[in-house]
Amino acid sequence: MESRGARMAWEQTGLPALIHRIRPDVLHSPHYTFPVLHQVPVAVTLHDATFFSHPQAHSPFKQKFFSRAIRRAVRGSDALIVPSQATADDCIAAGIAAARLYVIPHGVRTRTVTDEQIESFRTTRGLTRNYILWTGTREPRKNLLGLLRAFALLT
Repeated sequence: MESRGARMAWEQTGLPALIHRIRPDVLHSPHYTFPVLHQVPVAVTLHDATFFSHPQAHSPFKQKFFSRAIRRAVRGSDALIVPSQATADDCIAAGIAAARLYVIPHGVRTRTVTDEQIESFRTTRGLTRNYILWTGTREPRKNLLGLLRAFALLT
């Protein structure tokens, strides 16, 4: 398992060397952090702005680290990608210029399926009970308990 420290060390030493060697047209950082020394335009994805809008939802260490990392990303990047207008609005409220933000939703496009297709899928895979697929982290700000309570009310 990779450690956060090892990833960040590589990001600040190995990645700049790689950028220098392959000379890409742009660097996309899917996280708030990216190399301090870079020789190409940088686009950074800000997945949320909760470090500004809801700082109490984070540990003091994470709040301090990530709010600094985000501010550095804002200063050092050429474009800021956010997944929703709500995140863009939170960034604007935190003082980030709207002109720097590009709303590009995460995920895939959904398609409409019929009840028959759903039933066929469930039958083929032996899914006889209702379920929730959770792919987030277990943190208070994710409100997993609220999700489970809502699921219990619906089933």
